[in-house]
Amino acid sequence: MGHNEDLFRSAVSNDIPDIRPSKAIEERLNYYYTIKQPQRKLHMNSFGGVFLWLFSIKSLGLKASLASVFLAYFLFLEILKVDLIT
Repeated sequence: MGHNEDLFRSAVSNDIPDIRPSKAIEERLNYYYTIKQPQRKLHMNSFGGVFLWLFSIKSLGLKASLASVFLAYFLFLEILKVDLIT
């Protein structure tokens, strides 16, 4: 049994090809990515994207519903404060 296992291990270890990525392929992929993504800019530690989304027309229904939920929460909070004081 041990001899067969050794033969199997040697066959499997010899069967693994030596695959290394080509530097030229990586450069072509990076070039293709930069061509396809010209509008994408990387901003580290920036809130610009959040403010841009907040003040744009995109997802207007979602923003309106969030604003109404916050407004209703603060109104109910004020009503509860008045009820607790009196």
